[in-house]
Amino acid sequence: MARVQLIHWKEAEGRARADELRGLGHSVQYEADGSAAFALLRREPVDVVVIDGTLRFAHGRGAVLALRQGAGTRSLPLVVLGGDVRELSALRTEIAGVVVAPWDQAREAIEHALASPSGGGTPSTPRAGP
Repeated sequence: MARVQLIHWKEAEGRARADELRGLGHSVQYEADGSAAFALLRREPVDVVVIDGTLRFAHGRGAVLALRQGAGTRSLPLVVLGGDVRELSALRTEIAGVVVAPWDQAREAIEHALASPSGGGTPSTPRAGP
């Protein structure tokens, strides 16, 4: 079980996604307000940050960049779930160490992010099946 910070800008959807992650056995902290989410992350460190990628690409990219630039969050494993595959592929290429996957591969993506060296290495997407 990992300690997960979920970043999602739509409160109802965010709470539902947090429940999904809890259903996978994770301890999840979630705040709908972006500033409050980052403040919570500074107060209560986590093992991995999950960012919902179905929102505007600029929001997700901005969150990833802010986390990579912050001294206390630079080395955290980052997972972006859902969203436009083309845009997220560009993000994975631009920012090393970000794991990108659809929401239905959340378990595998989080496991992959936790097993990989954080903040570096080769970005990758978990694949379903052999």
